[in-house]
Amino acid sequence: MRTWIGCSAAVAWAIAFVPAEGWAEASGAGALPTPAEAENTDGDAADDVSDVSDVSDVSDDAAGDVADDAADDAAGDAADDAAGDAADDAAGDAADDAAGHANDDVSGHAPDGAADGTSDDVAVDNSDDVSDDAAGDASDDAGHANEEGGAPADGQARPEGDDEEGGFSFGSYGRIGIGSDLRGSTPEQANVVAHGSRIAEPNYVEADLYYDVEAAPGVDVRTVTTLALADQMFHYTGDFDATPALRNLFAEATMNDTGGLWIGSRMWRGDDIYLLDYWPLDELNILGGGGWYQHGRVTVQAGVGANRLLDPFQYQEREVNDPVFGAQEIAQLDRQRLLASSKLTYRVLEPVAPLGLGVDASLYLEAQALPSGTRLLDDDTPEELPRDYGYTIGGQLSSWGFADGASHLNLFARYSVGLAAFDELEAPGALNPDLRTYPDASEVLLGVSGNYELPRAPILLGGYVRNARSASVGTGAHAEGWEYIANVRPHFEVAPQVLTGLDMSFQVRFPRGLNPGELIAQDPAVAQLAPMVIYAPSGSGGYDRPQFRLLYRMAYLNEGARNLFAAADPRREQTTTHFLGLQAEWWFNSTYQ
Repeated sequence: MRTWIGCSAAVAWAIAFVPAEGWAEASGAGALPTPAEAENTDGDAADDVSDVSDVSDVSDDAAGDVADDAADDAAGDAADDAAGDAADDAAGDAADDAAGHANDDVSGHAPDGAADGTSDDVAVDNSDDVSDDAAGDASDDAGHANEEGGAPADGQARPEGDDEEGGFSFGSYGRIGIGSDLRGSTPEQANVVAHGSRIAEPNYVEADLYYDVEAAPGVDVRTVTTLALADQMFHYTGDFDATPALRNLFAEATMNDTGGLWIGSRMWRGDDIYLLDYWPLDELNILGGGGWYQHGRVTVQAGVGANRLLDPFQYQEREVNDPVFGAQEIAQLDRQRLLASSKLTYRVLEPVAPLGLGVDASLYLEAQALPSGTRLLDDDTPEELPRDYGYTIGGQLSSWGFADGASHLNLFARYSVGLAAFDELEAPGALNPDLRTYPDASEVLLGVSGNYELPRAPILLGGYVRNARSASVGTGAHAEGWEYIANVRPHFEVAPQVLTGLDMSFQVRFPRGLNPGELIAQDPAVAQLAPMVIYAPSGSGGYDRPQFRLLYRMAYLNEGARNLFAAADPRREQTTTHFLGLQAEWWFNSTYQ
């Protein structure tokens, strides 16, 4: 009997002093509760010495009491206690209490932290319900954070559920829909300007994967991977194929919330005109690096990178003889397009109570350059391409806080010359006699976007005036000239989470040249009306998402717009086009802006 008691005391001592991880590892069981988690376990569990094999189910606190009682019993009347009290108590109280409360503590303990997924600047000056910083720079810590917080001593991220900040998180932007043109065909957008109304725009989705870690005190590191899929729905086309794009792949370090740097491939952009799905000022798709710094009311952003499009304007291969393999492909032309930009933002008016009105003023600069090179024409004649340049200078004035919710107003102005007058992901359509875009190509743009949150009635607006000129006079004259578009979408909440809306837009172009098909001067114009019913479970604000929409759109095309179609195209005879369909749009914790 004394031997039995001595073994029991030894086991109790081991339970009390051997780390719980060791017992869990040895037994194959899950981690035992810590003393703090099991402090409410009944003291009667201390008498549980009748069944040594079940002792690992008892909490650490109970284990300490077992050691005390077992020692007392061994010094006194060990036989009576072991045979009597221990048997009764262990079979009753300890079995119920220790196995119940202690196990509840183990399985019920869960971190209270959650991914933030929002930006502090959402209600400030962003027209797509995300911050002014580019492509997720100003996203709050989207990692899963435990209530106890704290950085790992080794600087490594902990898995979700540990008592440390960081880990994986997820975000997404997406839009998807289906509709008919009421003539039995697939509906299309009806636009004649460069950036028209987004009604009936194609399906698109982005999936964002983040990993956050506090790499050092005051230094937060985030990696961002964004996979995008365009409008190729297997259930619609029957083609089991999709073309994904890696829209973001970069790492970013933020230092004490006053500055940061990033390196990688990313969408780097600021505020947009939501109704047109268009970024009128700072929007670059860039492989490179950059950073930002904030001091007081001043924020400075800068970045540099390059691209090399698979287009004969920048890249060309040719076949040459090879003494070993017979022939091989080599790069005949390889011109990297240098892209550099900077943005200076000054907080003119700090948002203070009771009105909370804030005003920002920004200056934006961009430079682009291409080296010289030699390409081959179709008949293998070499053609020398000279160096080319471009620049942009622009500004933005933003105001927010003048009404509830995400109310804001953004004014944009931009002047671009040379390469910067074209999208960086497209080769220039026309060149001057020197085979360059600089200094002849140019673009001037004035834009506006806003949202006004009236009670139960948000109003979205957007539009721009633009003048474009190509580098080659005459060849692109019909694509040149002035154009403008105005778009407004008022909503009204008719029931909780249910809104009605009416999207209204008008767009027109004033080309410098004649219509190439009719050889007459025409000004293409389109007017659109799109009533809709919206289910918005997250709220009735203009930028609350997700939204589920039932909508109808009617577009009127004047003769100039219809004559943009080929002569044999049946759409040339359709004065009005229709769209009746369903749409869903969402964004959460997303880099999409």
